[in-house]
Amino acid sequence: MNRIILRILCMLVILSTILLLGTPVSAENRNETTYPPRGDTAVVGYYAGWASYQGFTPDKIPAHLLTQINYAFADIDPDKNTIFLPYQSQDQKNLSALRTLRKKYPHLKLLIAVGGWDYSVYFSDIASTAARRRAFAQNCVDFIVTHQL
Repeated sequence: MNRIILRILCMLVILSTILLLGTPVSAENRNETTYPPRGDTAVVGYYAGWASYQGFTPDKIPAHLLTQINYAFADIDPDKNTIFLPYQSQDQKNLSALRTLRKKYPHLKLLIAVGGWDYSVYFSDIASTAARRRAFAQNCVDFIVTHQL
């Protein structure tokens, strides 16, 4: 069980690194007939929840060009070993709109970015004991099921 929790934590760290170091992909000359990419090609978009406050809502994402959307951010509560949405009302609207996009484009995967700049410091606390890792991993699974990601 510890190996599973460690793998989940490692995947979260790797995902965060990929998001920070990812290479931009040009969408020129692409349309719905040539996309989504086939095979082992991934085209990942990153949607920051606060973008909707500036009018860039999830329905404006060119989802037909993407294979995956990473939503930012779920924050970490270090006392409870849980993740949570910091702007409940707006985040719920955004996630609902992203699920609608996924219905239109079934190939689309939705993921949640955890931690971000302010809350990633808590990963080491969460990983410090087997009990904390188990609790955090279970909460992540519950979060994904609850939010249908």
